[in-house]
Amino acid sequence: MEPNLQDKPVIPMSEYVELLSEGWRETLDSRLQIFFNHMKETLRGETQTILLVLRNAPPHLSLADNVGKLSIVISESKVKVTPDGNAQPDLLIEADYTHALPIAQAVGEEAISRAVHEAKHNYGQDCIRVEGTLPKGHLRTILSAAWDHMARRTLENPDLAMRVVQQGLTRQVNAVKELGYTVIENAISPELTESLRKVIREETLCHNNLLQGRVDSNGLLGRGRPFEDIVQIPKLRTVAETALGCNMMLYTVGSAVSLCGPGNVPLHADMPNIPDPYPRWGMVGVAVWAFDDWVEEAGTTWVIPGSHKLRRFPGAEDTTDGGVPILMPKGSVTFFTHGIHHWQGDRSLQEPRVTLHNAYCRAFLRQADDFSHMDAALHRNSPVLSNLVGRNDHWGLSGHMGHDPSIQQTALNLMNDAVQQESLKAVCGG
Repeated sequence: MEPNLQDKPVIPMSEYVELLSEGWRETLDSRLQIFFNHMKETLRGETQTILLVLRNAPPHLSLADNVGKLSIVISESKVKVTPDGNAQPDLLIEADYTHALPIAQAVGEEAISRAVHEAKHNYGQDCIRVEGTLPKGHLRTILSAAWDHMARRTLENPDLAMRVVQQGLTRQVNAVKELGYTVIENAISPELTESLRKVIREETLCHNNLLQGRVDSNGLLGRGRPFEDIVQIPKLRTVAETALGCNMMLYTVGSAVSLCGPGNVPLHADMPNIPDPYPRWGMVGVAVWAFDDWVEEAGTTWVIPGSHKLRRFPGAEDTTDGGVPILMPKGSVTFFTHGIHHWQGDRSLQEPRVTLHNAYCRAFLRQADDFSHMDAALHRNSPVLSNLVGRNDHWGLSGHMGHDPSIQQTALNLMNDAVQQESLKAVCGG
């Protein structure tokens, strides 16, 4: 009987591994052995040595000088995966761990190409060095399948404080704490910005007519891969997790297309169904993506900096005095949380404004959107998306024997905010 070479529709938590960890190497080796045993005759005569070198790896992986190395040696229809860099490679791939991780989590050639493009946009054209001969033919097919197999299992770096530093987000994290909001400028490339603007505008208007100058569309996560990509942008998730915890979930994904005219969203706070006084820590956070330049005439969002410290919904006594417009170029994203007071400004520009809203929430809150139909999407993504849609928690999984202890412990590890907050204090201060 031939071995089953296909992945499960949704990868269980027990198979999740960190990039370049011992479990990651063993999983890759095991999968390649299955492929090579199955296609031994086809691969006869193939030889290739691939060396992967990743600098600035997380200290908890205990790699020498925090540099991870992995060799894949193919010879005589056999394959060997080793954690060393002594081989003379036919193909060398070298990068920073933080820059490479989203690429290692990309499933499918198109997703890999997008991840490489976005990494170079964020960190420079030289952030990834590739030298040598790329695999071809059957060998390329097998290695691509092994890549996808690993991408579906590769976790985010759990060291949140390290991610803040490596992604250059200390200023934004501090702004969220002190002001209640921040901006990550040029978080995605111009090419991705333009393609997303077109998709979002079409998807929004094909479901609705423009009434009273604005139309909204909700439940977008189930309407195509572009929406899966945008909710997982690494820099945005890092900032959001500092406010909402590393096991945060998506609350809702929606869009808005606004025409010229007065703003029709009044002063409010995004803390749905949470009574005053709000907790001292974040419950819900909203990311708004700009697919047009946010200038004051564009009808941008206005906020009252520091109003999140009031810990309540705006009352009759509250005004818009002290408000400031959020200004940013297209391709940027603003994130606000802790119930900051904000509203939509008036728009004097004629061209419709296109925005996307990703709302995130604490792992123990109920989500507004229905993500129960996401199996196909989860199969083409890393565990990051499974976490975001709420598959990787222990709620709803108890039976007469109690909780599943392995799932419960994994979920609790992800939610260990006390450890993360102490680490963040060290890198951000306060």
